Amino acid sequence: MKNDIQSYRNISQHYNHLSEAVKWQKSSLGYFRDRTLAAAYSLIDSYLQTNKAAMLTDIGCGSGRYMLDACERNLSYQGMDPSKIMLQHAAKLSPAACLCQAEITRLPLQSETSDIVICMGLLEHLLQQTYMRAIKEISRIVKPGGLFVFDLRNKFNPFLWWQYRRESKDNYTLRTMTIQEMKKSIESYGFKVRKMEYIPSFACILAPIIVVSAEKKQERYII
Repeated sequence: MKNDIQSYRNISQHYNHLSEAVKWQKSSLGYFRDRTLAAAYSLIDSYLQTNKAAMLTDIGCGSGRYMLDACERNLSYQGMDPSKIMLQHAAKLSPAACLCQAEITRLPLQSETSDIVICMGLLEHLLQQTYMRAIKEISRIVKPGGLFVFDLRNKFNPFLWWQYRRESKDNYTLRTMTIQEMKKSIESYGFKVRKMEYIPSFACILAPIIVVSAEKKQERYII
């Protein structure tokens, strides 16, 4: 069996070429691309209504698609991505941004230093063992009471179930999850689901993409 982290590294290598990075940055994923960003910040805004936050960490930040919205909310932004090329593109959006090349299972951050962590369009590419290591690492850096925002590909959507099952490979994993599977995995590391946004919103339980906000328990959680 191939090392579980290799799937994640293969993804970063795919975007670690100028032509691929430019293609990714300039491409438009249309409806779903725009709605996932809007849904993520809708969940963050809901959290900010009753919670103070200063630092937002964007894991798998790519070319910085979520950066400007964070700055508009006066949040300090730090982006992490394994691809140098993608980080170079992100730096063009804001030369003063704090950007760092890092893998999701080994984040160069002190424990409990992030008020909000977002991880969009990434977790569905991780094999199960890597996925759980990633959730553990995210739990380590989020402050008690802090927020974790991420998206999942819904296993209850018939098209995604068939498409991802057909295309999943050891060197480029695509996989779906149910809401219950997701809840079980994050609750084991001290998170509790706060709210969810379905994309498209009218599809609800069959929506292909679900954006989730989860709050870390206030009491200290031993990992």
